[in-house]
Amino acid sequence: MKPVHDKEVGAEENSREAPLPCSDADLLNQGGRQSGREHAEPSEGFAPVPTIVVIFICMLASFCFFYLEHNTHGFSGSVFDNEQGDAVAAGASAPVEETLEMRLKKGAKLFNQQCATCHQPDGKGTPGVYPPLASSPYVAGEPARAISIVLAGLSGPIEVLGNSYNNNMPELGSSLKDKQIADVLTYVRQSFGNQAEPVAPEKVAEVRKEIGKRSPWSAAELLKVHPLEAGK
Repeated sequence: MKPVHDKEVGAEENSREAPLPCSDADLLNQGGRQSGREHAEPSEGFAPVPTIVVIFICMLASFCFFYLEHNTHGFSGSVFDNEQGDAVAAGASAPVEETLEMRLKKGAKLFNQQCATCHQPDGKGTPGVYPPLASSPYVAGEPARAISIVLAGLSGPIEVLGNSYNNNMPELGSSLKDKQIADVLTYVRQSFGNQAEPVAPEKVAEVRKEIGKRSPWSAAELLKVHPLEAGK
């Protein structure tokens, strides 16, 4: 029996332990498998929105549109108009012809919202601060005077019924429509003991066009254009 030399045994062991040579293709395949097990590199930007989310948003937008369309009367501004809202909400095809009583009711509501804080709910004003509207010559007589005050405001000293006042009345022309100003002045001119004729919206529109956008009146300036009637 041929003896096995240590050199031969070592060579045999080395041949079993040494890895088999790999081709370039094997190396690429191994690298691909390893990279597949690793997490992808993070990238900038946003991930695409899932289709189900897009569908849900579209359905929600459609619901909101149809709800508003059927509950706001076609987005008509008159629904939120103080003088026409009731008629449109009731399904009327045209504005209802208003009676004086209806106008006074709307004017009273506007007065309480816009004027009562200063001139008081009874129209008597605040002594030394805000002039009264009750029996005031600035309220009675030619309506253009009172319309001008409401449209542009009034600033500085003024004498009413023998008493002096010095304060500022803000303009309401930018926030109230012609019809609203006509209604509130009609209410004032027929309340608190006053007995002047109603104010027409057309008259407010005429004065608005005439004075344009301007600074508040002073009493002297106002009376130069609209003097008080004799005996007032």
